[in-house]
Amino acid sequence: MNGHDGNVAFKCTYNDGGSTEFVGLAGTCSNENIRRNVEGVKRRVWCSNEDNLCHQFHDRGFRGGRPIHPCYESQIFQTWKYSSGVFTSGEREGDPIPMLDAQAGKIALLTTRLPDHDTEIKRIVFGIFRIAKIEQNKHGTWAIGDPEYAIRLPKTAALALPYWYFKPYRHFNNGRPNWGTGLFRYVPDREVTNFLHALLPRLQSPKDRSVLEHLLEYCGNLTPEDIPEDLDRKIKKAELGQKYGPGGEGEPHRNLKEYIAMNPGVLGLGKAKKKDISVEHRFMTGDRADLSI
Repeated sequence: MNGHDGNVAFKCTYNDGGSTEFVGLAGTCSNENIRRNVEGVKRRVWCSNEDNLCHQFHDRGFRGGRPIHPCYESQIFQTWKYSSGVFTSGEREGDPIPMLDAQAGKIALLTTRLPDHDTEIKRIVFGIFRIAKIEQNKHGTWAIGDPEYAIRLPKTAALALPYWYFKPYRHFNNGRPNWGTGLFRYVPDREVTNFLHALLPRLQSPKDRSVLEHLLEYCGNLTPEDIPEDLDRKIKKAELGQKYGPGGEGEPHRNLKEYIAMNPGVLGLGKAKKKDISVEHRFMTGDRADLSI
């Protein structure tokens, strides 16, 4: 299996359709998200294609009937399947991209990046399913899921467990996570296991918790590992680089932050004690506050 173990993670374009309890990806996008995906520097390959129904709706000035199921993402929780895609250039343009090491009976992770956290470090997992079968057609190689063994993650759980927290050093480039090209990556049982164990206490639904226990079986019922301290530092460094930019945190800013942390009374914070002050507090979204109480 070349160390891949048969599991796969997919890179999905963000779709904001559906309930706010979840990340989205249920139905047609809002006009704002259609505009974001169709035009501008961050336009998406299929969304900005002239054959795409959302593109046509956009070009009509958002008049007329809204598209129904214009992309795989819009119905992903009905179909529980995703594709490796096709080659978009070169001699093999239009041919299905092989996905040889994904295996039936293993796990697929569905990942995306929200527009307001649209950097690779903020990639999240929004859905998981057991792969029932692998099929290939002109649109790519498909991992087709078993709906009985599938979980749609609540938004709070998805944001709290970034995809990259469970990846080893080799997937980072100069301190930053690196997905590379393509719509999929192979994922070892160990990484899937660590993610599922971290997810378990964040699931409220008894059905979802039961499904997760079954998914662990398909990864060999491995014992979970703690996130390595050095990887946690690497994630923190990447998030701080994103917060402060390539030049890093300026010395005056750092000195002021540390002074206030040691002397909270200067801001009129009443009886706040130094031990109650958190420096560079991380929220579940991955954002960091200079100080929090």
